[in-house]
Amino acid sequence: MEFLELRWCIGYTAQPAGNMLWTADSRSIIYSCSTNVICMNPDSNQQRFFLGHTEKVVVMALAPNDQLLATCQEGKKPTIRLWEVSAGECVAMLSAHGSDVHCIDFDRQGTHIVAVGKEDKGAAKNFINLVVVWDISQVLKGGRAIKIVEQQFEPSLMKMRYTPFEEGHLVSCGADNIHMWRIKKVRDKHELRRIVLPLGPHANQTFLDLAFEGSLGSADTMSRKVYACTASGLVYQINYTNRVVDQIYRLHDDSINALVVTDGFCVTGSSDRFLRVWPLDFSDYFLEAEHAAPVNALSVSGDCLRIAIGTNNGTVGVMDVATHGYRTVVRSHESIVLALAMDPHNREFTTTASDGTIRIWDLDSYDQMYEFLAPGECARCVVYHPSSYVMA
Repeated sequence: MEFLELRWCIGYTAQPAGNMLWTADSRSIIYSCSTNVICMNPDSNQQRFFLGHTEKVVVMALAPNDQLLATCQEGKKPTIRLWEVSAGECVAMLSAHGSDVHCIDFDRQGTHIVAVGKEDKGAAKNFINLVVVWDISQVLKGGRAIKIVEQQFEPSLMKMRYTPFEEGHLVSCGADNIHMWRIKKVRDKHELRRIVLPLGPHANQTFLDLAFEGSLGSADTMSRKVYACTASGLVYQINYTNRVVDQIYRLHDDSINALVVTDGFCVTGSSDRFLRVWPLDFSDYFLEAEHAAPVNALSVSGDCLRIAIGTNNGTVGVMDVATHGYRTVVRSHESIVLALAMDPHNREFTTTASDGTIRIWDLDSYDQMYEFLAPGECARCVVYHPSSYVMA
């Protein structure tokens, strides 16, 4: 019995923010398109897939050793899948939240994973944050993932990440708050203990993303830095050891949706449609790229030579940091595709969608060749003329 094989997928799920990863070898990017998780080599244009989700994939994370990929879908009782990256096989499925898993992160050894979502408290629908930690050290050996922490948290929690500085420590951020966390074993169980970072007069901010100073970091362990970006275009520089805010920088005129810090520079992506690359003193950006839509996802390759960028209009681009060269590797419709027609004479096809566009695609490279805008209109069908190069 013959089966259809998925060869290429045109599309990128632009919402929510953050679905963009580089593999550790700096050769491939990982992103999602509806229920599909795609690993794409932007140089060879080849794709491979992680298939199994039944709803749109909304969050993902890659273990530091590149062995495991974690992905989660939207909806009620969402499932987190753990994939062996090299084989593309699902090795474990985790479920603990009522809905809205919006953050996943691995520890630096790749043996534990934290997920943040909502807990459904019955008919009253009193949704509060639920933080869950699993020990996944045995899943690649055929063992089970073991839930070691399940803890409620009422304040807003947008992002939660393991720190690279101390084992079993995390940092979280949300509306008007930044917290430091420690996983502590008490008798026969684990608990999350938290410390509130005193923000004082600077607390009236919605913090959207977190980053830590690069792996080389500061020689002085007392000045390790954490960075948090806000919905008002600010970046907070925080002294991790002393738990104080060192500096506040205004880097954009609108929300900073994505933040990445390396040993040599910092990258920010904003709703003002700009991507900017900064020195670590944030004196002035040395690289800027304006996009057609808000930038919602960023990832820097392990060799720090390329930046993968996702935007709200469904495009994925790759920028070369040294040459400033930019290439769009994926374009996609922004909403539901309504019709498709194959050209009977040329290797191309046409799609229409409820975003008001008609697009023509190359059947060999899968690149978008042309785009026609119909403001206020929505084409619901398309067909090629049988003998002429005409489309209706």
